[in-house]
Amino acid sequence: MAISGYSIAKSQLLNQIGTAFNLTTASNITLESKTTFESGTIEFIYATTLEILVAYPHSIDLMSLLDPMGALFAFNTIRHVHLKNKGAGTITVGGGTRPIFTALPPLQSGGVLLIDNEFDVEDGVADILRISVTGYSATVDIILAGE
Repeated sequence: MAISGYSIAKSQLLNQIGTAFNLTTASNITLESKTTFESGTIEFIYATTLEILVAYPHSIDLMSLLDPMGALFAFNTIRHVHLKNKGAGTITVGGGTRPIFTALPPLQSGGVLLIDNEFDVEDGVADILRISVTGYSATVDIILAGE
């Protein structure tokens, strides 16, 4: 499985600003140019801001989210992932138990991560988006879009 996205801010792995990337599960990195952010069907958009403490990773269960009215909904497919690290710590997105995708390169303070791959959400198999932080706590803006 390959993951592609666009790192807007400087990251430890890419060490460049505004660099598109591809990441395979074997963690092989290739750089490519990307100027568009395309979408398939979007039925749900989930947005939240989380305060994540060091040594206390946060897991978002994509099968049991609440809409603004308190109704339960679940994603079948994630089409876009947007995260912004507004805290002082470095965050790692992905990995853990039942991950929707493998852990991505660390995202430093001020970094933004955009991913426009499709990820099938499978209850009990691949349904968790995990965010962990090192160094200092981090405030993370999260936007997920899919169906």
